[in-house]
Amino acid sequence: MQKKKKTSTFVTFKASSENSDIVVYYDMESDAIIPGSEVHDAATQTQRDERRKTKDGKVVNRTPPSGDRIIFSTTNAAFDEYDFIFAVDTNTRSILGRIVSVSTIVIGHAQRNSDSSYSVASSTPFSIEISDAKFNPEKVGWVLAIAELTARGIVTNQERIGMIVDSSLGDHNEINRRLQPIIEGLYLPDRYTLLYASSDTGDGITNKFIRAADKLSSDILDSFVRGENDINRKVTNEVLHLGMRILRY
Repeated sequence: MQKKKKTSTFVTFKASSENSDIVVYYDMESDAIIPGSEVHDAATQTQRDERRKTKDGKVVNRTPPSGDRIIFSTTNAAFDEYDFIFAVDTNTRSILGRIVSVSTIVIGHAQRNSDSSYSVASSTPFSIEISDAKFNPEKVGWVLAIAELTARGIVTNQERIGMIVDSSLGDHNEINRRLQPIIEGLYLPDRYTLLYASSDTGDGITNKFIRAADKLSSDILDSFVRGENDINRKVTNEVLHLGMRILRY
């Protein structure tokens, strides 16, 4: 039986000034810290502990705050900090001479209990089939997911929106600060924040959402490979891809 690897959860941030001293306040009621000066790249992060000193621990999940508080609990950080959260994960295969990607969206729902815990559920409104993405298929999936959620009226006037993804972690801070586009000329819209969760490991709620999205994307691609469902053959030659279609449930 494989021994489960230990993980550590902590908060992290970078000071925005060159001051050597930083005052940090602790809010017992929300189990959060509040930096006393301006910071950036803050997050609640769970990381797998690695025995080898030459290798950094693997990041299991990472949830930036939406405001000044940095909450220690990863579940509370997701649901306390955001009005709407969803996961989007993309898998890609070569099928019948086309590069076919499927991005699946999983929406997280939560109800806070009297003991401050959460009852959590999820729903999957649609997947997006992408033919021959012209950029990184994962990031194309992010852009199309945002557009489709908006077009369908699923995302409306929510003030704080968390989008859980499992790729390009090294780009998240710059994308979240609007210093780097998702794709050339396309920046993360206002109100949105990228959250990271690994689909391969982790028991956090954001990991469960991204894992569900990953599985359904893989299942759809498997159905294409087995010939149970036909791939999209229509070519529209758009800016981001050669073709796409929405797979509804």
